[in-house]
Amino acid sequence: LMLDIPGERKKFRNSNLNDNELIDFAIENKLNFLALSYVKSHHQIQEVINHIKSKNSNLKIIAKLETKEVLNDLDRVIMVSDQIAIDRGDLGTDIGFEKVPYYQDKIISLCKLHNKKVMIATELAMSSINTDRPNYADLTQIYSFVKEGVDYLIMAEETAKTQDPLTPIKFVNDLL
Repeated sequence: LMLDIPGERKKFRNSNLNDNELIDFAIENKLNFLALSYVKSHHQIQEVINHIKSKNSNLKIIAKLETKEVLNDLDRVIMVSDQIAIDRGDLGTDIGFEKVPYYQDKIISLCKLHNKKVMIATELAMSSINTDRPNYADLTQIYSFVKEGVDYLIMAEETAKTQDPLTPIKFVNDLL
């Protein structure tokens, strides 16, 4: 189980609760992971880790990489996090989509170097919304992620826009 907290890092705050209240909620409910959106530096993650440790918890941190600023502190962000999530859409909006493949490769390589799990959030199986067969672009993209060593693939829009949310999941699973 995972809780995704926007915290001060998020551009638009959706909660009236502060970060520590959300972290305490995750600890009290024995969640496994806490995802931090819009991380800009390892200092933000370290503050959360310190709070978690003060509560004698083993809650793990997933740093969501979505900002231009985080790219200046990549190595340290990856080292202090338990796992990394690359949000290609938000990152691309912040740095330009043409730069995403370069940084994606760099992040995945650093994660492998530091023995950290890495996940990618992007449009993976959009063709599954209208058909039960993969199109070439989806097939190639998923294959490339697996070949690069991505540990997890995150789908959102594909499962939200279809009549049967399991179709895109089966679609990707069949490709793997």
